[in-house]
Amino acid sequence: MKKIAPRASILPGIIALALAFVSLSAGAATAVERPPAANSVTADLQPEASPVLPVTPKPSPDLVLPGGGVGPPIGPAGIPSPTDSTQSDSTQSASSTTYAHKVYALMNAQRRAAGVPLLRWNEGVAEVAQAWANHLGVATKSAAFDWGKIHRTDGGGAEIPDGATWYGEIIAFNFSEANIVNWWMGSPSHKAAMLDARESDTGVGVVVPTSGPYKGWHLVVANLAGYPKPPAPAAKPAPPVSPFKDLVAGQMFLKEMNWMASRKISTGFVAANGTKTYHPLERIKRDAMAAFLYRLAGSPAYTAPKTSPFADVKRGQQFYKEICWLASKKISTGYAGPHRTKIFRPLQVVNRDAMAAFMYRLAGSPSYKAPTRSGFTDVKKAQMFYKEISWLAAKGISTGWTATHGSRTFRSVQGVNRDAMAAFMYRWAH
Repeated sequence: MKKIAPRASILPGIIALALAFVSLSAGAATAVERPPAANSVTADLQPEASPVLPVTPKPSPDLVLPGGGVGPPIGPAGIPSPTDSTQSDSTQSASSTTYAHKVYALMNAQRRAAGVPLLRWNEGVAEVAQAWANHLGVATKSAAFDWGKIHRTDGGGAEIPDGATWYGEIIAFNFSEANIVNWWMGSPSHKAAMLDARESDTGVGVVVPTSGPYKGWHLVVANLAGYPKPPAPAAKPAPPVSPFKDLVAGQMFLKEMNWMASRKISTGFVAANGTKTYHPLERIKRDAMAAFLYRLAGSPAYTAPKTSPFADVKRGQQFYKEICWLASKKISTGYAGPHRTKIFRPLQVVNRDAMAAFMYRLAGSPSYKAPTRSGFTDVKKAQMFYKEISWLAAKGISTGWTATHGSRTFRSVQGVNRDAMAAFMYRWAH
């Protein structure tokens, strides 16, 4: 706990007592709200000064309840208080809690009207206020109570939650919640304490004594504390735009490359420190293409043969299973090799026309009649993979390059970049 030590002459902040009582006049009881008596010590709030502890005179022992004492004592929220002698000396009930929160709401209404920040309810501060209210509810019924000790020595500053830079306490004896707050507003020092802009938090404690000279009154303690504004939370770092460290926001085909990662079609290149990169502008090789196509198909159950269908692909080499699966599904037929063998050329770059053939065959070589005239100016009807290229365009998987005059080219023998391959596969799947 932060200790707020009193000084010999003046104490930090302000703490004040609001005391209202009832006197008889011409045989009838009339409620009278009085400011502190002339011999009380009050002080205006002083910036960054210590609270002053006012000397409060003992209230008249002849005080009576509103209505001339007729009927049972008025308890919290107008509920008749029990008069059984077995009752405790003070009552802290659910109604008292409601009363405390109404006082808090009225305090904030006054602060709103004054243009100062509203107070937060602080349960830790409220516990300190309630504890002192409970004490006073018992102590003030004694004729020997020293009214110069209506406040704690430090006003409770040692008990509030740590971190306060300003602290005050105001107390009142009265009846309704409005009586309490109106009295505080009528006392310059209490008003100044309640409306001080340095305050951020408050808590209110209330007790209704069930015996003694103040039976049926509301004894209210409001503790006020100023806590520095918490630092603004550090801005959360923006989530990475991609699991691949070499991809940046806004680049072409970012969505499609991220989709490749999410579907585990591409795992990228893993560095020694665990980071992954995609190499978007790198040309894709035929062995990696086999892996992409196998995964795009859902990585179906498949046992690779002991003997490779391609003379240049050895069992145990990277993507052996995927290359064999590609051959088994006739997605790739390879190239004719020496001695009537077939070769796959796993490290050769995939050209765009071959990519069209792979994608068409992966789709199951659907029935399709190619147009008599290509939509691409650089693709001729008689050339290899004309049908597959045309199908790719018809399905919107490839849009090619559009020239300024509106014509389109496909660039059949150009190698396929890895970013473009992601786009082709994304469109094929969607």
